[in-house]
This record gives sequence, structure tokens and C-alpha cells, in this order.
Amino acid sequence: MPATLGVITACLVSLLLGRAAIAAAGRLRFLDAPGERKLQSRPIPVLGGAAIVLGLLAGLTLTWPDAERGLLLRWLAGSLWLLVVGMLDDRRGLGPRRRLLGQLLAALLLLPELRGWLDPGGLAVALGLVWVLGLVNAMNFLDNMDGAAGTLALTGAVALALSFGVAGVPALAAPLWPLAGALAGFLWWNRPSARLYMGDAGATVLGYTLALFSLLLVPRAGLSPWLLPFVVALPLYDSCTVFWIRWREGRPLWVGDRRHATHRLLDRGSGIGRALAVLNGAGRPTARRGGGASRGRPRRRSRRPGARRTPRRNPPRPPTAPRSRPRRPRCGPHPGRRGTRRPRGCPFRRTRRR
Repeated sequence: MPATLGVITACLVSLLLGRAAIAAAGRLRFLDAPGERKLQSRPIPVLGGAAIVLGLLAGLTLTWPDAERGLLLRWLAGSLWLLVVGMLDDRRGLGPRRRLLGQLLAALLLLPELRGWLDPGGLAVALGLVWVLGLVNAMNFLDNMDGAAGTLALTGAVALALSFGVAGVPALAAPLWPLAGALAGFLWWNRPSARLYMGDAGATVLGYTLALFSLLLVPRAGLSPWLLPFVVALPLYDSCTVFWIRWREGRPLWVGDRRHATHRLLDRGSGIGRALAVLNGAGRPTARRGGGASRGRPRRRSRRPGARRTPRRNPPRPPTAPRSRPRRPRCGPHPGRRGTRRPRGCPFRRTRRR
């Protein structure tokens, strides 16, 4: 019962704060302007991350567990720090070095957990830092389409909560249910076409959360470390492919472009709804193979026997340009003039009867 109340509370708080964020973003200048590599045609508010975090905190007041308090406090401290760094980046635009430094400080708060998830201490800390920083930036890269990062984070939070519940660790599943409720409330405003974005603040907090709790699956739920990349395979795949394409073309790795998995799906003819279904594993693209921007052929609908077939209307022809001089007649200057040889097919041509 407390978990259900926490989910509902987080959802309602995130929903109401999302509406307030849309109204206040213009005055606070938290707007994402349209550009070449962006899909929107108008400025969109980017205060959705604050609505998600505040909704999560409201839900945690009802589902706060008695165990694992130190771990959860360090996680909340790192999340709030990333929220502040992300909001500064959304407002002013921080460089990649400053963003990476802020993310590293948040990852260092998790040193007790990073030391114990593998047996070798030094190797475990190094791999844990790479995992946390990589997934934080992977979720930030994936936030490039309406509902993309939000739906993936929602399914990831529910899957991790169910995994910890089955493994008998309810203290780690308790904070993930309010996170799912807060994401559900935010997605109401982030559905296509979106009226609110989570921004770098929300994307980095979600990546930080998924990185920590997926890492805890190894010591607490008995998951093999070799299966850990498959838990969050799509954000890692998107980041690796984008980095490979940029490195192969000789461009900076941190400069944005339209080479992400979501952009490639849209360029192959899938709409935003079908692209979201493909990203969440519930659909397939409809484009033809081998075409970068080609669209797939529409399916033919089977007609019932005896059904009336509507005639196909041809598109109107474009108007022809006026001729510079009048057309000369085929039959000469005067169609009735004698001695003029008229071509075959002329209406004034006289045919001899045999």
C-alpha cells in the first residue's frame, strides 16, 4: 500500500509541477531553441528534470525504507548535485570539461558501492566510475526525441524494481517505484509533440540512477557482471555507434549531430510513435532496406469480395509556362488554301474514296 501511494503521489506532483514549469520557463529563460539537429520548430521549456526530481522526493516520503539509508542518502545527494549542474548547463551552457567534472564528483559519492560490486578493489572502482560516467552521458545523448529517454528510463526503473523485489531486496526496489511514477507524470507533457523537455538536468539524473541500481544487481541480486551491459543495452549502443561515426568522419566526439539511433529511425521513414515502439522493443521499422531517407511502401489493404473500389484520382498537373510566340498551324497559313500539302491526321485533309 505505501508503494502504491508513493507512485500516485510522485505521478501527481510531477504532473502538476510540469504544468507549472511550462508556464515559468519563459520568464526564467529555460528554453531549448530550435536548430538544425533538433526536431522541434519552436522553443520548448527544459525544466522537466526539476519536476521529475521533486516528484521523486514527494513519493519517497511515503516509501522511504528503513534499510540502506546511507546508500540512498548518497544517491540523493549525487542526484541533487547533477540536477544543479544540469540546470546550469540548460540555462547558460557549460563546456564538456565542466560537465564531466561535475559528473565525476557525483560518481565519487558512490565509492563505498563501487568498491564492493567486484572482488578486486582497484579494478572495481575504475570500472564502476567508467560505468557511471558512461551511462550518465549515454542517457543525455539519447534525450533527442519526444519521449525517448523518458520511456526508456520508465521501463528500466520498473524492470530494476521487479528484479530487486524478486531477489528479496525490497529496500532497493522502494525508491524505484516513485521514480517510475514521476516519469509517468512527466511523460504526459513529453509525449509527441512535446510541450516540456527534461533537459540535461533530468537526463543526467536518470542515467546516474540507472547506473547505480544496475550496478547493485551484481552484489545484491546475484547478477553476473558479464550480463550487466545487456540491462541498459540501448543507451550504450547509441553512444558507441555515435562515437564511432564521429571518430570515423574526423569530427569532435562531443559535438551533437543527427546520427543517433532515434534520428536514423526517423530518416528511414518511421514516425515518432513507431520509433518509440522500436526503441522499447515493441515494434519494427517500416522502411525499405538500403535507403537512408527513403520511405517504405504503403501496405495494400485487402478488399472484400463485392466491395466497391473507389477510383484513384490523379494529381493535378502543374501549369505550363506560356509560350514566347504563338504556335504555327500544321496545315500552312490557311487551312482551306489550295495547293497546300496537309500532313496525315489533319482534319482538313481530303481523303480519296476508292
